[in-house]
Amino acid sequence: MATMTNKKKQNPLTIVAVIAAVVLVAAVLILLYHNHQSNLRTEEVGTTNEHAHRRIEVDGKQYVYNSDLISLLVLGVDTTELDDRGQTDAIYLVVLDRGEEKIKIISISRDAMVPIRLFDANGKDLGWETQHLALAYSFGSTAERGCLLVEETVSRMFFNVPMVYYAAADISLLPRIQNLVGKLEVVVPNASLEYLDQGYDAGSTVVITDENVEQFVRSRDTEQDFSNDGRMERQKAYIEAYLAQLKERLASDFSGVVSDLSGILPRTSTNIDLTEITNFANMLLDYEFSDEDYYILEGESQSGMFHDEFIVDEAALQELALKIFYKEENAK
Repeated sequence: MATMTNKKKQNPLTIVAVIAAVVLVAAVLILLYHNHQSNLRTEEVGTTNEHAHRRIEVDGKQYVYNSDLISLLVLGVDTTELDDRGQTDAIYLVVLDRGEEKIKIISISRDAMVPIRLFDANGKDLGWETQHLALAYSFGSTAERGCLLVEETVSRMFFNVPMVYYAAADISLLPRIQNLVGKLEVVVPNASLEYLDQGYDAGSTVVITDENVEQFVRSRDTEQDFSNDGRMERQKAYIEAYLAQLKERLASDFSGVVSDLSGILPRTSTNIDLTEITNFANMLLDYEFSDEDYYILEGESQSGMFHDEFIVDEAALQELALKIFYKEENAK
């Protein structure tokens, strides 16, 4: 299994990209359901056996891939232009379980130390090398190519399961994304922002708008070791609240949401057919999503040579992969 890292030093653009990813999580889910009876589309970047994920063996037990699933990789890129070869500062793996009619989200650290494919300035493939996951996108010659490289890397982390769809947005979409739901109430999950002395006490409810959203999801006390851990918990709280409020707005203003999303999605890089947005927006209303369906990979923070690192607990990652993507063969 793979390893991951977290970066302690704050990048001014790092967590802004998370917000761009949030709306993609919701918006692309709207588009996916129409493909559930058609062949899944794949765009292979490497030479991985595309059928290797279907049946695996772990600790002497046989597991089969859950064919009810549709996976979507959602990326937030730290530039104002997707083709600028930036880094993916927000990485989410969204899984639609058609059997259970549930949405599941796996949050992956941008600083995961995993094998990624490197290329020289002329586009020559230099092979695989363990680097920060966030760098994988930057080796793509286009936004589409960057998405596919991240897609390939994340797939390898999870037994080569298919990453059928991808969607990426840059930070320029931030104002429109927050305004899609307007004011948003969020319960502060920890004390990681109390140092600001602005009412972000653990357990308190704060109102997030386009004016303070960046502060809530991005700020952290860099004097504290591994402060990104608390920040990721705040991002989780924000995303859960955001999706719930977006779902409410869909119920009350379906056409308005569809219109707003239609204006946002063309500015993303995605392999989703956007023409189906109106017909399938109701899927976001029908599928369940709760706190227990949001996962942050477990692991240990450590200081690297240049940046803090977060090493994923490989056993926990394997357990999560089996839980989300597989069923034990012949299990009763």
